[in-house]
Amino acid sequence: EGFMGLDCRQRVPDDCECRNGGRCLGANTTLCQCPPGFFGLLCEFEITAMPCNMNTQCPDGGYCMEHGGSYLCVCHTDHNASHSLPSPCDSDPCFNGGSCDAHDDSYICECPRGFHGKHCEKARPHLCSSGPCRNGGTCKEAGGEYHCSCPYRFTGRHCEIGKPDSCASGPCHNGGTCFHYIGKYKCDCPPGFSG
Repeated sequence: EGFMGLDCRQRVPDDCECRNGGRCLGANTTLCQCPPGFFGLLCEFEITAMPCNMNTQCPDGGYCMEHGGSYLCVCHTDHNASHSLPSPCDSDPCFNGGSCDAHDDSYICECPRGFHGKHCEKARPHLCSSGPCRNGGTCKEAGGEYHCSCPYRFTGRHCEIGKPDSCASGPCHNGGTCFHYIGKYKCDCPPGFSG
């Protein structure tokens, strides 16, 4: 104790900043060797749990521990530590083909068309499922909107407006039968009559 370096020949300076019993590893630099149960640049963090499993292996064979509700890899000194913190998207939190966009320690799911919710877990109802078209109109969905195809004699966004019945006035004479014909009427005349 009191010495440092690869061959233990250098004296430890009195201004070592390591905490919790950590030892300085170099002169004029802050590199600490932490005792069991502590980690961090200055040995300032206490290990409280080891949530590591096969899904959270550290890239260089280092060990991992709980850190801020997640885990932290304690890497060998020659490994780039930039790969040590997991992304909040690592657990694939977005469902139904949603894509995860990480922001610091949280994430946002970008949901595909037809789904919504924090995790894209809710299906959007089909616009035509509420039956918005009246009077026998047929509902069609396209581009996030719906359109009603109205039967003859009805118009309006929901086929709610009735057109006047061209046969209601009885335009066919001499026993002729009136038929609706492309916005007008047509008379089917009995034998011996025409027009």
